[in-house]
Amino acid sequence: MVMTRRTQKDDLVSVIVPNFNYGQYLKRCIESILNQSYKPIEVIIVDDGSTDKSLKVIGSFGNRVRLIKQSNLGVNRARNLGLLNSKGSIIALCDSDDFWEPSKVRKQVSFLLQNPSFVLVGSSIRYFQNDNDEVQQVHVAEQGNLSKFYKIKPGVAWIPNAPSSSLFYKAAALSIGLFDETLTGNAEDWEFYARLSSCGNFASINEPLVNVRVHSLSRSQVKISKWYFDNRRALSVLYSKGLFEGKLEFFRGRLHLDYSMLKTLLKNFKLTELMTCLRILFSGT
Repeated sequence: MVMTRRTQKDDLVSVIVPNFNYGQYLKRCIESILNQSYKPIEVIIVDDGSTDKSLKVIGSFGNRVRLIKQSNLGVNRARNLGLLNSKGSIIALCDSDDFWEPSKVRKQVSFLLQNPSFVLVGSSIRYFQNDNDEVQQVHVAEQGNLSKFYKIKPGVAWIPNAPSSSLFYKAAALSIGLFDETLTGNAEDWEFYARLSSCGNFASINEPLVNVRVHSLSRSQVKISKWYFDNRRALSVLYSKGLFEGKLEFFRGRLHLDYSMLKTLLKNFKLTELMTCLRILFSGT
C-alpha cells in the first residue's frame, strides 16, 4: 500500500511527546517544537505517570500545549494515545529528552509535498551530552522502499533513535495498527517502522535536524543480551502479522539477528553477558 495523498501547505502537524520523569529536559524539548519555522503545529504531551516536576513544566506553557495523562502504561501506549487524540494529518514524534532544530518540520513537510510516494521522512541526528557537547553525527544512506531492509536486517534501526527524527502520515500509521503495545524495550520502535515501511517509501534529509541526548537513563544504553532478546521477540511479532513471505524469509532474518549479536559480543567481549546471550540464542524463548 502506497500513501499518495499530497498535503496542503497549511496542514496541521501533530507533535506527540511521551514523557516519564524527564522534567529536567522537557522545557528545552517543548520550546524547540514551539519555535519551529513551520507554524501549523499542535503539541501533545502524553505524561506516563511522572512523579518529578514534569507536570509543573508542562503547565508553564499554558494552552500552547495539550496534556494527556496516563498511569505508567509505557511509551508505546503513550504514543498511541497521542496519535488517536491528534488533529493533524501529519505526525511527528519527539522524545522528551531530545530537541529539534528550528527548520526541521518545515523541511520535512516540504519534502512530503514534493514526493507523494513517500510516507515518512527523517533526518540526520546529532548526539550530544552535558547539554551541548557533541558526541557524533549519524547520517542515513538508504532511501526509498525499505521493506526488504527491515526483513533482511532485523534489529538494525534505519535511523538510530528514529522517533525523534521521523515525520509521517497519520493515515499510514492508522492503517498498520499503530505501535504494538505488547512490545517493550529497545525493539518497539523498530517493529513499528518495519510495518510502516510497507505503506510507502522512506527518506531522510541529510542534515542534523534532531539533537538526541546521551545520558545514563537513555534507553539507547542497553546490554547486548537485552537488545537481542527484545529484537528477537519483535521479529516473531512481525512474522505473526504476516510481514514475512514464508518461514524461509523469517529464518533468514533470524540468522542475521543472531550473527549481529555474536559479532557485537566478539567485538566488545564481555564475559558477563556471554553466557546469557548463548542461553537465549539456543533456547526456544
